[in-house]
Formats: sequence, structure tokens, C-alpha cells
Amino acid sequence: PSIRIDSTNTVYLGLSLRCIKDKLRPFGKYRLSYFVKTAGLEKVPEAKWGKGATIELEERGNGVKYRAVRYPGRRYWLGTKDWTHRVFDVTLGGDVSCEGYQPTLWLRVFGAKGTVWFDGIRLEVSE
Repeated sequence: PSIRIDSTNTVYLGLSLRCIKDKLRPFGKYRLSYFVKTAGLEKVPEAKWGKGATIELEERGNGVKYRAVRYPGRRYWLGTKDWTHRVFDVTLGGDVSCEGYQPTLWLRVFGAKGTVWFDGIRLEVSE
């Protein structure tokens, strides 16, 4: 089943990847693929930053250098679009083996109202 996010301004949905932490490699190369669909997603004029939907792979935790890779870059999804398959490659940092390492996949809507769906989310080794 897909994940649906209804937003009136800003929504963060974090999916912890700690359960696969032991399978991730320092400086490992991975491919994140998923499907995204939007309906009536519009900017909220008074929002201070962002303005649309995005997906983000974040690395953080005690003793971990913070890193975040956002797709689609500094752009955001807006409007009404049917299911679209998206893929991007990411290289993790070197802190994967740190005890406090907390990788998180964020599905976010920043400063926008409307609906976004995500489905078929996969993180796979790309080497």
C-alpha cells in the first residue's frame, strides 16, 4: 500500500532505517527508487521555506556528522501529477558504524497544501 500525506502547510514523516543499520557500509553507494504522485499540491504563500513535497535520506546521531540528501535537489514537487517513478543515487558518509548512527528516510511536505503519495520505496546497493 502507498503512503498518503495530506498537508495544509508542513508535514514530516520519518521512516527509521535503524533496522538495516548493520547492513549499511561506510561510504557505500546506494540507489533509492520510489513512485510519487501529487494532487492539488500548492505553495502556501506565508511559508518561510520549502514549498512542495520531497524525499530525503538523512544521516544523524550522537557522534555522527549530519548529512542529508534531498531529491529533487532544491526543487519540490507541486501541482497534480500521476504516478512517476523516481531514482537517485547516494553515497553514505563514513559514520555508518558509529553506535549513535540513525539513518532516516524522510517523506516531507514543506510550505504546501494538498496531497502526495509515495509507493514502492526501495534502497539497494548500487555498486
